[in-house]
Amino acid sequence: MAMNKRYRNVLTAAAVFSAACSGLAWAAMADPAAAATVPQWIISSHAISLINSYTGSTALTTNAFNASSTAQIGSPASGWISKRTATYTFYGPVSKSSSFLYALKHNKVPKGTVYVMLDMESWALTPHSEQVTPKVYMREFVTTASKHGYKAILAPSIDLTKGMACNKTADPAWKNYLTDCSVPNIVADAHPAMYEIQSQRYEANTSASTDCGCFAWFVSQASAQARKVVTDLAVRAGLSTNPSGHVSTGMTLYTDTLNTEGSVDGYWLNLPEQGTSCPNCVPGGAPQVAVSYLELLGYSS
Repeated sequence: MAMNKRYRNVLTAAAVFSAACSGLAWAAMADPAAAATVPQWIISSHAISLINSYTGSTALTTNAFNASSTAQIGSPASGWISKRTATYTFYGPVSKSSSFLYALKHNKVPKGTVYVMLDMESWALTPHSEQVTPKVYMREFVTTASKHGYKAILAPSIDLTKGMACNKTADPAWKNYLTDCSVPNIVADAHPAMYEIQSQRYEANTSASTDCGCFAWFVSQASAQARKVVTDLAVRAGLSTNPSGHVSTGMTLYTDTLNTEGSVDGYWLNLPEQGTSCPNCVPGGAPQVAVSYLELLGYSS
């Protein structure tokens, strides 16, 4: 997929503006062309449909996501070259109908699937045993996926550490994730095809601080820790139109993208809707935020 020239111009101009306002020095400032990279995406078919319904057209999502580098959760539209992706919240056992092992045994992995994702979180959808020792199950997931011809994506949530022995209740979630439990290191040790950092909870904090739950610093630290183990590991960061129901803005997501462009290859763009897995999310998923964000990136509709 070729990005239009507008992306290069807008991205470079915004990088200059952002650096001037914040006092940050970007390597991209010395070489503006280096800033004009095309994000690689993880996105669900449902999120795409929400955007299409809002815009009344498929043009924007086709321009943004119809690429071989896109991991699309669900079924890609006819003719699309994005890679079909199936998600699981736990590995096994084979007797549990929602597990990855069950899907494999009963041929439930959708036909045409390229990526399989393990989304382990501190919630009822991930068994307690896997929350306590996620390292074991991440490795098993990656190994089993590879044996069956799939590429594995590991996407542990920030709060996964709550069930781990390394968790320190007095420390903030980001410190437990990065330092106390070294989750990025655990992920990289499993050697997945891709690591997704569920960083969306921090996206509203676009500051340039360190040692904090600020998006750019947190993402850069997680990515660097993982790539210290596997230097060429593909890494995506999470962005959301309404993390935990707090509706964001296109500019916020765009700023986060500018600030982390050198740390990750792309982003998982979430449009969560109110439901069992996110009771506080807004109905409808706030697609207007995604549209604004994609347009700021230079995708045309």
